[in-house]
Amino acid sequence: MKQVFLILCIFLLSHSHTSFAESKKTIFTLSDVIEFALQNNPDIMTSISDIRSETFGVKAALSEKMPKFDFNTGLTRSRYPSPVTPISGSPLEGAGFPEFDETIYDFGVSLTLPLYRGG
Repeated sequence: MKQVFLILCIFLLSHSHTSFAESKKTIFTLSDVIEFALQNNPDIMTSISDIRSETFGVKAALSEKMPKFDFNTGLTRSRYPSPVTPISGSPLEGAGFPEFDETIYDFGVSLTLPLYRGG
């Protein structure tokens, strides 16, 4: 077990290096160090990715001003037949009962046109 740990430590030490250590320079100027820090700062990288994601949020907000189509579908299957249309009136007056079915299909399309979207 100690041999495996020793081999693992040697491997990690021999392969651990940073991009700053890969360069063959031995003397670094202040501008080199600042440039390296700016390129590898995780806070700056996070800020850049936040800015990119917020641009998509702005595009999504602008798309809310556009017309939108929604397609709806549905299927209801009951154990016992149920009325397809609501029961209204009296069957004695000649209105009759509506159709009954176990499977009811539903589909539709809706269009949304925003008239005003803003502040």
